[in-house]
Amino acid sequence: MEYHEADITKSSSLVAWKGKITKFISCYSFNGLKTFDEAFENVFDLLVPNGTAAIYFTLNTSYCTYLDEIIKKWLKLDGIPSYQGVPAVQQQNLDAQFFEALARKVGFDVVFCESFLQNMYFVTDAEFIAFFDVVCPRGLATLLKEAFQRDLIDKLRKNSERNNRNKVTFKRTVLKMMLRKPVN
Repeated sequence: MEYHEADITKSSSLVAWKGKITKFISCYSFNGLKTFDEAFENVFDLLVPNGTAAIYFTLNTSYCTYLDEIIKKWLKLDGIPSYQGVPAVQQQNLDAQFFEALARKVGFDVVFCESFLQNMYFVTDAEFIAFFDVVCPRGLATLLKEAFQRDLIDKLRKNSERNNRNKVTFKRTVLKMMLRKPVN
């Protein structure tokens, strides 16, 4: 087994693997893309005939709006230009039907394409921080990082649903797809 990393939206970075991949797996990567056509075309081009692609990513989340507000506030304070905003998939309200149609348009056989609601529950600050640490803007000064996390946690607690055990509940819709490149 080999692992390689490249930019799926840039075919020039994928030339070495074109038509050579039997299995393509992507978990939580496509939700960060701004456009999807070229990415799906590139996955198709990478696969050998009868090769498969498993793609799994978040379509939307209940916390994305709050996260966006907090990050923009902190970026103004710290001047970090790296934040890209709410993911395009959520801004455009894209769904499983959109991605299934896109995959078929590119030429894939769609083995399955479905979305489902996933609930995540958090009780402690440590759970919050462990989960949301990945969304903290890169380059945010270490001293500001803890304050950023506290700010985000406070906002999320105030604006999130709670389940019957009073646990903060975040909802997200996740897409899972299995695609196959036809033999023809």
